[in-house]
Amino acid sequence: MKLIVFGATGGIGRQVVTQALDAGHQVTAVARQPTLMTIQHERLQVVRGDVLEPASFQQALTGQHAVVSALGILTKESTTFYSSSMSNIVEGMPAARVRRLLCISAAAVDPGG
Repeated sequence: MKLIVFGATGGIGRQVVTQALDAGHQVTAVARQPTLMTIQHERLQVVRGDVLEPASFQQALTGQHAVVSALGILTKESTTFYSSSMSNIVEGMPAARVRRLLCISAAAVDPGG
């Protein structure tokens, strides 16, 4: 399976990439700073992209079978990062004919916050 992973340079993202490669998948890792991707593998492609700038990753979506979002931020402040980034990813999926999406996070959610 061909997977594209957003948030691939973070802790969970690295685990997703490693486990996907160990399972035999082909992985495209999208990173704002590709040099932070320390994993190297023949089935891994690292591309520069920013989830807040859809044009930067749209081409990388083409040909993928599924999207994995392991996006995260390091602040507990109120943010629109998750809603904006996921909106950009989901809006780009139909044009790339990608129908599967998995989101994983270690961030706590406090709906009363």
